[in-house]
Amino acid sequence: MSEENKSKSDWSKRDIGALWRRDGKNQKFLSGKITIGEFGEEKEIQIVVFKNKFKEKDNQPDFRIYEDTPMEKKSSPSVDNSVKEEEDDDDLPDILQ
Repeated sequence: MSEENKSKSDWSKRDIGALWRRDGKNQKFLSGKITIGEFGEEKEIQIVVFKNKFKEKDNQPDFRIYEDTPMEKKSSPSVDNSVKEEEDDDDLPDILQ
């Protein structure tokens, strides 16, 4: 097996999910899924990721991850008022935009 194929195989074995950029009504965010394996069983969890605009210290996270709850006729995840943030171009770092 070539080094390139071996590398792809190693990465695919470690793949646990994917995220997509989304533009919400009030902010930009990431939405996707992760797969958690436990006791030989895998569980897929839908998640959303928001920038932590309440960060005040270096030891606080830059982003917060939440489980996305299913809603009927959902166009985008809802956010309760405690995490609602203003939309701006700095919501996601350049590497994620």
